[in-house]
Amino acid sequence: MEFLGSDSVTVPFYRSLNIYQTKSVLNEVYKLQEHSLLNQDDLTKFNWEQPFSEDIMKSFSDLARKGIPTLKKYILKEMLSEIENDLDNMLSNYIKIMKHVYTELPKSNDNVTVMTHGDMWTNNFMFKVDSDGNCSNNLSAVFD
Repeated sequence: MEFLGSDSVTVPFYRSLNIYQTKSVLNEVYKLQEHSLLNQDDLTKFNWEQPFSEDIMKSFSDLARKGIPTLKKYILKEMLSEIENDLDNMLSNYIKIMKHVYTELPKSNDNVTVMTHGDMWTNNFMFKVDSDGNCSNNLSAVFD
């Protein structure tokens, strides 16, 4: 493992990735997906288990429901009115949606197993530092 602290940095959480940094990240995601598709024998020999038990799904659902009052404090009323019905539907079907996404969908319609990074945030990426000491667009690491 290589130490990246002196020549790579993360984008601060209060900034978003620029279009070129995003493209750099997506190129690496593409490589992961491509590797998965081209090496199916390696992936299918593992017994992939559902990542979340029913109890964990319920705790996620409860956590999401508890966060709604905080969300409503900060979101614009006009925006909330546009999504409130969808949000309510999503929360009331949260466990059903999770089961579909993690259990049923991967096995339906002859879907092929691929590796993914399940929750990418800007702090999962490091970019090379340019000659001026600024964050460049060149991805140097993806980690979780």
